Amino acid sequence: MDRTIFDIVMISFSGTSMFVLFLCALAFCYSKFSKDNRKRVVLLGVMLLVFIFNNFSYRLLASVVSTGTFFRFLWMLPIILMLSYVIVNMISSEKKLFRKLCIIFFVAVIASFSRGNNNTNIRSVFTSVEIPTNIYTIPEDVIQASWLIKDDSTRLGIYETVVVADMEIMPYFRGYNGRIIWGIEMWYYNNERQGNPIRDTESGMIFNAIQKGYFGDIYLLKEALFYRGIDYLVVKTELEMNHIFEYVGFRVIGETSNRSVYARIE
Repeated sequence: MDRTIFDIVMISFSGTSMFVLFLCALAFCYSKFSKDNRKRVVLLGVMLLVFIFNNFSYRLLASVVSTGTFFRFLWMLPIILMLSYVIVNMISSEKKLFRKLCIIFFVAVIASFSRGNNNTNIRSVFTSVEIPTNIYTIPEDVIQASWLIKDDSTRLGIYETVVVADMEIMPYFRGYNGRIIWGIEMWYYNNERQGNPIRDTESGMIFNAIQKGYFGDIYLLKEALFYRGIDYLVVKTELEMNHIFEYVGFRVIGETSNRSVYARIE
């Protein structure tokens, strides 16, 4: 898919609302800067646009490494720090308690509806809060599956493994095990969360099988898994996909609390 730098920024900000809030925070901070600091900010912004945040640089990096790597350039933007500074400044500048509470409530509402999920609401934000079950504060299935993958890959002498899992747990794997490589591009998961899935691709076929148990043409699925070089699959056990994945060249190596882990048959 031919993406532009604007598409990448929108995906990173989980939609336009967070991007607009960031621009407002940037304008607020700019108004507080001294004349010399304003010149520095403008110069820095121009340099970022010329050397990094443009379509030419994006396509150049994509041709050398991968499009997913470009997201890391956005980490240099102090988004959270700027938003936090503006919020604290607004609250501290108000003398009346009622106005302070109004600002806090307004920020909470904006934040809850700026997470890139059309189904997000205030109630879901609070009901989704759970007590962590481990010191890493990540799903237990990720830890269990990672150890199954590590044990099997160590036995085979494989250092790095290409893994695909459902969107509920896949984002946590790299944080727990740095040897795991995404089998499907990160932006595909982001698109799926925003309700903009892409089905007519290899990633789409694999994702459908992993996420929903829908595999369509099984021969195309087998080719997609082979072409993408997938080593392991982590799938919800309730989907009962053993016979399908065995047919496309994968075997069960173990189960976690809620998922089955499949390894490519050598």
